[in-house]
Amino acid sequence: VPELKNGAIANPGNGAVEPASSLNNESFAPPNKGYYRPVYQQDIWMWSNFHPDFHKVQQNQWNGFESFSLLNREYNFPVGGRVQYLPFRMFSQCYPQEFQFQEFHYFVVMDFEATCDKDRNPHPQEIIEFPSVLVNSVTGQLEASFQTYVRPVYHQHLSDFCKELTGIQQLQVERGVPLSEALLMHDKWLEDKGIKHTNFAVVTWSNWDCRVMLESECHFKRIWKPPYFNRWINLRVPFNEVFGGVRCNLKEAVQLAGLAWEGRAHLWP
Repeated sequence: VPELKNGAIANPGNGAVEPASSLNNESFAPPNKGYYRPVYQQDIWMWSNFHPDFHKVQQNQWNGFESFSLLNREYNFPVGGRVQYLPFRMFSQCYPQEFQFQEFHYFVVMDFEATCDKDRNPHPQEIIEFPSVLVNSVTGQLEASFQTYVRPVYHQHLSDFCKELTGIQQLQVERGVPLSEALLMHDKWLEDKGIKHTNFAVVTWSNWDCRVMLESECHFKRIWKPPYFNRWINLRVPFNEVFGGVRCNLKEAVQLAGLAWEGRAHLWP
């Protein structure tokens, strides 16, 4: 079971939803009537066919699966004029209903970029890019994306290291918007997409984006932060559960999941 600390809320699908502040215990309804509430079993769960020890699971626990051949198929969908491929086994429809644990309609996947330097990061660090991708939790399809550059206030000139690491140039941040405006733009984007009032989860790779970066910058700049950023799914938790605690960076994790990496990879894990 993933380690939960600082009052983290256990996602019934066995991920961890990390709160940045104290929250009321909210119950989320399933996306539709065709899905059961999540149920966790000690030896088998939604992703157990990935797990290194899955062969130890007793055969009778797999009776719900009619065909294992489906797990090796691929499913393609268009994204921005290109065709992406995801392993079919990553979609809920290849599992019987009792193993479909997903209770969110959508995942809002975030990955901030911030000011940095090689030997010592500037203090305070500030977000310089605000990207977000909308993923349908049932189909796995990337339905929309949001991106804006953010203008730093305390350290307005990016270091050469920062520009090389992130690929973000000085002119781009100079033409960017304040963080407060970026948050409002993103909130309106969710509203326009009809996502804001559905059951969705913010998803990040590690707790840095929401717990460290966004929380601290909103605090010292006295910026209002939408409440849905107060808790999130740290994707490393279910990933480690699936792949037996293997240590890897985000690009390596994507490759282990059988996906094709796109974009600029960081040196940071």
